Amino acid sequence: MANARKYGRELEDFDKIYKYIIDQNPKSGKTNYEIEIIMDEVLPHYDLCYEKVDDIKTLKQFLKDGIICLATFKLNNKEWDNFSSYYNDKSIKENKKVLTREILERHNDKDIKDPDKIKGHAVILSKLDNNNNLIFVNSWGKDWGNKGKFKAKIDCFENATFFAIYGENQTEKEKDNWNELKDDIKKLLKELKSIRCLKCLKSARIEKFKEDKNERGILICPFEEKCSFEIIDEILFIPEQLISYDLDTNRDAKKKFNCGFE
Repeated sequence: MANARKYGRELEDFDKIYKYIIDQNPKSGKTNYEIEIIMDEVLPHYDLCYEKVDDIKTLKQFLKDGIICLATFKLNNKEWDNFSSYYNDKSIKENKKVLTREILERHNDKDIKDPDKIKGHAVILSKLDNNNNLIFVNSWGKDWGNKGKFKAKIDCFENATFFAIYGENQTEKEKDNWNELKDDIKKLLKELKSIRCLKCLKSARIEKFKEDKNERGILICPFEEKCSFEIIDEILFIPEQLISYDLDTNRDAKKKFNCGFE
């Protein structure tokens, strides 16, 4: 995901990246191998680096800048069982679930083997909402949780460690590709007459949609004050989400402006 931020970069197949990590670190995946050791050895191979983040203010700034943040945390087997039970509970809507410390530590009558044994996990931190809840992208597929994501209170993972992962350098070709993309986006937004709210599906002049001052990537609908919507999907900005209907020409704007967004 951090690699993909470099527009125009040719990405290796995930299985090749995984194989490279395992070849470099045969112990990883089999023991509680230190993630920083892996990152020190693997990230330079992909022209990436990382920075440990120790405070929320800095973490928010990285997220605001679109930097990928990795979060690692540890739970004991009892806490993991409570975690699984909570996300398997179909009586609560997935988009309403917010993991809390109380849920992780609640009474559990199950006979759990080695209840105090610690196991770690790593997830992508996609953003902090206005209530400072952490919103994570998990690696267990989109059928799990809220389309593969879950929300947690900030005190849920007291032993969590956060890392911002980004690219140090761009090749000249990557710089040229990015500048071309920015020009295409500017041209598109300059000529586009309207966009459509992704919730109520009503279209309006592009200048009528205001960005939320407190939360990056959220547009506020001019028709309904509470009808805001996200223009960021799993970290990556999706321009096609904004392309809607040209009110003046009565045509599908997506067909009119082909900037190669695939």
